[in-house]
Amino acid sequence: MTPDTYRAAIAALNLSQRAAARVIGVNERTSRTYAAHGVPEKHSAWVRDKLTAYETSEWASQFAEMAAASEQGEKTND
Repeated sequence: MTPDTYRAAIAALNLSQRAAARVIGVNERTSRTYAAHGVPEKHSAWVRDKLTAYETSEWASQFAEMAAASEQGEKTND
């Protein structure tokens, strides 16, 4: 998965790189690496499956709201 594809996929789901890391189950640095350099071929299907599962889940909008609130709280605490 190319960096552009990864960034477009998480943007389409209204996820930040930090929130995408939580959804996929990787640390934030890995998500940033995916955004900058792409997802290694051996992990592409797994990442795509995780993002698809998130997209089709009922809790997706709730998670996005919680993640946004969490990130907003972290920004105000800086």
